Amino acid sequence: MNVKYVSIESAKLYATSDSSKVLTELLWGDQVVLLSTKKVNGRYNVRARWVKSGYIDPADLGDQPLLELYFIDVGQGDGVLIVTPDRKHILIDGGYTREKQPHGKSAADFVDWKFYEEYGSDTIELDAMISSHPDADHYGGLWDLLNEEKKEELDTKFVKVHNFYHAGVSWWKSDEKKRFLGNKDGGMLHDLISTKASVQKGLNENSPLRLQGEWADFLKCVVKSKANIERLSY
Repeated sequence: MNVKYVSIESAKLYATSDSSKVLTELLWGDQVVLLSTKKVNGRYNVRARWVKSGYIDPADLGDQPLLELYFIDVGQGDGVLIVTPDRKHILIDGGYTREKQPHGKSAADFVDWKFYEEYGSDTIELDAMISSHPDADHYGGLWDLLNEEKKEELDTKFVKVHNFYHAGVSWWKSDEKKRFLGNKDGGMLHDLISTKASVQKGLNENSPLRLQGEWADFLKCVVKSKANIERLSY
């Protein structure tokens, strides 16, 4: 795949190689895939954003990608996709799940669009997925990506997550308590999950302290995804 990037503030994407009809304007740093390295009437035939086939002036393109930050409109909560210059993809939080969104979409759908429509890929590949804390308005959109029961909502066929990072704090249950953040010692929480092994232990219904509710269901999907699991701490 021959990839270029828009190297000027904005670049016109034309309908044909010899017309002035503009399909859309691309912005500095936008990824452009060359469908052919041969110029037609001085323009490249390319795919970019939602446009499957358009034409662009070669002078508007370069080889240097930029740092991309996407603050996704997820309503309540957060959702941020970071694309680094070396094309690593990091997703931080994702808002509520689709079912709890007034518009029926979550951060998962933006990420799906990014890979399927813009990249032309049938696989979402995240180098890192980060859940900042165990509230549903932050991990819900991440759950939409990993939940096998909702995969028909995605245009892509596969989701691959290399690393899953979390803060350690979780919702727990025990024989005495239905839902709490774990036991405290000196005012500090110390029942923290860390690696995959600790998550699996918390998902074991025979454990005295068990992960609770939708947070537990989400973590089951994380474990099933085969992502490396680590706690972010300092």
